[in-house]
Amino acid sequence: MSEPPMPLYDQDATLCAWWIGDHLFSLDLDWIAYVYDGNAFAARIDGPWLGPARGGIVMDHSGRVVLWTPAASVYGDVAPYKPPRASRPPRPERPPRPNLPPRPYRPPRPSDGWSNHTFDTWLQDLMLRPVQPDEVAGISPNEISFDDD
Repeated sequence: MSEPPMPLYDQDATLCAWWIGDHLFSLDLDWIAYVYDGNAFAARIDGPWLGPARGGIVMDHSGRVVLWTPAASVYGDVAPYKPPRASRPPRPERPPRPNLPPRPYRPPRPSDGWSNHTFDTWLQDLMLRPVQPDEVAGISPNEISFDDD
């Protein structure tokens, strides 16, 4: 991950996440998604397609902007077709904490409007949470037992 981190903001210009290389990270630098062929997929083992992600813009299933970076022109898209599931890449190393950027001005409203989702509801509606180390191995915490019997 040698690419510089891109801060991702919501429609109110609130910092929500980081786009680093082909991965999206929470503000706590937990891996939440990967980007493949212009689409974001949840980092969880069973993680679903989140929506298009290209040019510094992350959209919902309807093609409306959820997150944007100041380096991009904010635009929406027509409702995209759900792509085939991409192979999940290996879990990336946790990146170093980026410096907090200055808060940008709010961008103009995209032609089709903003997503009805906030960043948090976008993740919650898709039942997402950051990937935990035991999920990477495919082991649920409930399956771990320390009893010797």
